[in-house]
Amino acid sequence: GEFVLPEEIEMRNPQRVTQLLEQRPGIQVRRTGSCQVITTCYRVYGTGGCAATVFLDGQRLNRLETAANDGSGAVAIDELIPVTGVSGIEIYPRGASAPPRYQSLAGTCGVVVIWTK
Repeated sequence: GEFVLPEEIEMRNPQRVTQLLEQRPGIQVRRTGSCQVITTCYRVYGTGGCAATVFLDGQRLNRLETAANDGSGAVAIDELIPVTGVSGIEIYPRGASAPPRYQSLAGTCGVVVIWTK
């Protein structure tokens, strides 16, 4: 996996959590629709457009059945936590490469584990 540490968060000074995930291998951050409220605009996907499985402090945020195969289950991370509350992020391009606790059923889509302060 790839890790976003507190030093990188401070150095990059992002405005939203999803900015920390942009340009990471196996992860895509996409603006959805024509949304007006910035915190609801961005979603995180894995390779092939499936919704990345997202965990916040060890708790799964998206439904199990949608995360495995379907892009509609992507979570609006920025709406749930301010970037100032993030202490670190783990990024796994495929579910099979994540620690067993965080592996999705299909094992193909990306996994993002966010830890708060």
